[in-house]
Order: sequence, then structure tokens, then C-alpha cells
Amino acid sequence: MKYETTVTELEASLRTKPWVWVTDKGKWVRPKHMASEHIFNAVIMLFNHSVSPRFQVNPGHRRYSNVAKWPAAYKAFAVRKLLRELKTREIEPGHAAQLEDMAQ
Repeated sequence: MKYETTVTELEASLRTKPWVWVTDKGKWVRPKHMASEHIFNAVIMLFNHSVSPRFQVNPGHRRYSNVAKWPAAYKAFAVRKLLRELKTREIEPGHAAQLEDMAQ
């Protein structure tokens, strides 16, 4: 992934093709093909990389050094895309509670 890409360039490219999540192993996956648990963990990971440790959910969650290089606007965009898919599914009550904590 080219980290210097601006959010405007990113959004322009997304208009012509579906958005995909890139796993830590480099696999490209559309959210509708991801397991609910994977989507949930991706959202938590992005959230935790976007807030101070005091506000992190599930503080022991994995951290990736390259995520710090991603533009904040892209992380927010990815969370919106992932949450949009996650809202179409039934999730564990504990996961729903964690998502609710993040929203506050």
C-alpha cells in the first residue's frame, strides 16, 4: 500500500472499484466476504490505533506498526465501510457492548 496516497486520490479510486480490506497477510477481501469476527477485530484495531491508550477498547488487542502511517481519514473511512457490513449481521452481545463503548 502506498501510504503517501491522499484521501482524495483514494476516494477517487474507490468510485471505480469496490473497497477491499487488506489483511495482515496481504490478502484482499471485500467486507461482505469477511467473517463477522474478522470485521469486528478490524474495527477494534483501527479504533485503538486512532485513540489514546486511555480510550482504547480491549487494550491487549494486536497493534501493527504500519497502521500508524495510514492517514486518519482513511482509518475513519475503513471503519465506516466495515461497520456498514457488520450492521447487517447478528453479532455477539459482548461485541455489541464494545462497539457501543466505542461510540461514546
